[in-house]
Amino acid sequence: RPREVICASVYMPMEDKVPGSKVRELVEYCERRGLALIIGADTNCHVEAWGSSNTNERGDGLVEFVMSTKL
Repeated sequence: RPREVICASVYMPMEDKVPGSKVRELVEYCERRGLALIIGADTNCHVEAWGSSNTNERGDGLVEFVMSTKL
């Protein structure tokens, strides 16, 4: 059975909160409708688990969001 998939390209500037309100709205939209979501992003986040040499506050915030939304 075909499944609808939403694909998004996202840039998260250093001066903006991670993730931004538009990303949160998109995730909520897909969750409510049971849609698959693929996000390609330049997040300006550092997370050692993703291969960075360190983890920064932005990285911690994004990891927390990803884990809380099952992305």
